[in-house]
Amino acid sequence: MLMSVAAVAENSVIGYLNRIPWPFIKEDMDHFRSLTLGHTVVMGRNTCQSLKNPLKNRTNIVITRDKAYDRHGFITVNNPNKVIEIGETSDVYIIGGQEIYSLFLPFVDLMYITKIKLNPMGDVFYPEFKEEEWNVEVELDKYNLAFLTYRRQSPSFLKKDI
Repeated sequence: MLMSVAAVAENSVIGYLNRIPWPFIKEDMDHFRSLTLGHTVVMGRNTCQSLKNPLKNRTNIVITRDKAYDRHGFITVNNPNKVIEIGETSDVYIIGGQEIYSLFLPFVDLMYITKIKLNPMGDVFYPEFKEEEWNVEVELDKYNLAFLTYRRQSPSFLKKDI
């Protein structure tokens, strides 16, 4: 199953200058870790480069147009359809950035969104989506964040290749 996981500010910002534009939030990182541990995570090259190391105990896939891109601990793919194929047999989490979220949004069945109750400056945004196509559940709302789960109303098997 393909899923998306992101921390998103009220103004849809998810990044600024290839970094998260708010201070470290332990609850969000714990939530991210609990969702993705033991699974496959998919990211774009910029997100990959923002990480010091591959995420532990996860299969790390980076999608890039650069056929020569190679980084230790990451599987590089140039064809997004390979990720969709993997998602048919195991849980795959799309973890950013903006272009990768946009590319896979039509194929995602679940979105785990941590809503950050801030409006920071940003240059990377989570893509717009039609909320009426999703059922939303509030898992937890406290401090300056809310953990939301969006479940697609229509089945993903109706989708086509990228």
